[in-house]
Amino acid sequence: MIKGIKLKVLSCVLMCAFVTMITNAVLAVDTEILKTADKYFIYLSGENDVFEYYIEPVTSSVTEDTTLYNNISLLDANGNNIAVLDISSVTEDSMDMWYRFKNEKGTKLTLDFNRALTEADVIHATSITNKIDVEKAESIITTEIINNESTEVTRGAFKIVDAKLDEYTYKYYISKISTEDDIALKSLAMDSVNLNGTFEILQYTRKLKELVNEITKNIEVTDYSETVDGIIVQPKELEDKEEIVIWLVKEENGEVKETDFQFVTCTRVEKGKRAMVTVTLPQTYDNIVLFVVVAVSTVLLVFVLIRRKQLKENK
Repeated sequence: MIKGIKLKVLSCVLMCAFVTMITNAVLAVDTEILKTADKYFIYLSGENDVFEYYIEPVTSSVTEDTTLYNNISLLDANGNNIAVLDISSVTEDSMDMWYRFKNEKGTKLTLDFNRALTEADVIHATSITNKIDVEKAESIITTEIINNESTEVTRGAFKIVDAKLDEYTYKYYISKISTEDDIALKSLAMDSVNLNGTFEILQYTRKLKELVNEITKNIEVTDYSETVDGIIVQPKELEDKEEIVIWLVKEENGEVKETDFQFVTCTRVEKGKRAMVTVTLPQTYDNIVLFVVVAVSTVLLVFVLIRRKQLKENK
């Protein structure tokens, strides 16, 4: 009896290990999905040989149907496999794809087609920071009172570069580079020139899209300011050499035509400080209204006395 129980326990352990092994195999494969007008392209990284595959609705089954292997993957120049599916064959948001190499045992991979990237997503991501041109403009000089001193402050300004500037409305929102997501976004955008192959481009596109959505989720439409003649003035509260992101929107007749962002470094120079002359009033007479009343009363009293003297002399 005990021996039978031990065998059952051992079987359960082996089954759990088998399921875990399948799960780990699935998780070890980096996957990206690209959606075009009529196809889904499933990119699998790290697999250096072509495989057979098929898709089916999501099930709890751990057993493949070998009679359904009727598709062969493609292999790109970087060793990534591509499974191609007709859009009409994808009947659910999530589906299981079984794949195997040279008649070996198959592996099940659950695909979430809601995560699919579009060609528009890729074009947008790979041209980011290059869609709306921004360059330095003439600095803005103002006079501010800083620590009770009149100070000439020179602040940086930027301008939209567009030969058809008058035909569009440009709006902007400025945020500091201060959080881990901000820093990650800048690093990711700077690394975009080093992308190698479609799979890396898709990975980059997904990361960029997720970061931008996370950073901008709390920015309301009403938070954006409209440029005047394409000029963007650096806010007063920003310090010299502080890094910021300028979020940009290009509109035509109220319709968004393009979005972009730029990383810039602030400039702020303070000079010509001059102490403000202030007069400290005695505490008893610190109300200016009181001084006015006293002055007016004095004038009226003098006028009355002079008038009385004139009347007596006339008599």
